[in-house]
Amino acid sequence: MRKIVVLFVVLSSFLWSCSGDSENGSNQDIDDLVGTWVAQNIETTGTATFEVLDQNITAPITGEGYDVDFSLTFSENPNNYTTEGSFGLEISITYLFQTMSERIDDQEFLGSGTWSKDGNVLTIVENGETTVLTISELTNTSLVLTAQETETITEDGITYESEFDLEVSFIKQ
Repeated sequence: MRKIVVLFVVLSSFLWSCSGDSENGSNQDIDDLVGTWVAQNIETTGTATFEVLDQNITAPITGEGYDVDFSLTFSENPNNYTTEGSFGLEISITYLFQTMSERIDDQEFLGSGTWSKDGNVLTIVENGETTVLTISELTNTSLVLTAQETETITEDGITYESEFDLEVSFIKQ
């Protein structure tokens, strides 16, 4: 059970500092991004790998947002962003044919800071920490942000490796 708690902690930290590689995409106007976006859905998928009795175990992890009630506002000149509100995330991991779930309440998405955009790559900086997101969709009314994260932590002599994909969907207010 301790392994599961550690994985939930890793995923929680991922929600605050999503960084990863991005692909090149269409070059949308910055004006399309400026404004207030209301979150509709947040979900994550991934895997966790750890060693048990000299065997590497890989376990699938899924997460689905609930009580999604936050907004993300982008301003221009200066390029600042702010978030207001919170969400919950129910994380499930399947290990040895058993699925365990945990609900993580009152999560904040990204905080506040500065932003820049290059093609479909959105870079945000909060308190000196850089997060890179991919803009998977951007229209006048819809925004979908994705991120990938790989984490390795060692606790009590056990190394946990996690890979997560995060997707957050918004509509323009």
